[in-house]
Amino acid sequence: MPIFFGDAHDWPVFISNFQRSTATCGFSQDENMLRLKKSLRERARETVGPLLALPGNVEVIIKSLERRFGRPNVVISNMIEKIRDMQLIRDEEPESIMELSNGVMGLVVTMNFLNTTGHVYNPHLLQEFVWKLSPTLRLQ
Repeated sequence: MPIFFGDAHDWPVFISNFQRSTATCGFSQDENMLRLKKSLRERARETVGPLLALPGNVEVIIKSLERRFGRPNVVISNMIEKIRDMQLIRDEEPESIMELSNGVMGLVVTMNFLNTTGHVYNPHLLQEFVWKLSPTLRLQ
């Protein structure tokens, strides 16, 4: 299980890992509670702290975390802001294109995971990301 601090952009990885490993390994409520206690830190742990006392609360804990950190609009908005905050691509810094590419690819994968692909077809968002490219790359 990955450590989860309560960052919205980490929610899809955390919850998919939790669900997949629970299904694959057949973890009990007690085992899942132990896994959650080991995985949750800072804001995530503060959000569900009192609920960690009893194993019957696993579903309530997951729902509480999802309401606070896993709402699709929050996750997607957070990822878009990270891409917006990236520096403009310069031709003499080819590694910056990889950073932008990875950010956009991660955003699209997350949109698909969360079944919120509407942003993929947003022409304003696409244009905003294109303007991150250098003039040479924009022409290409």
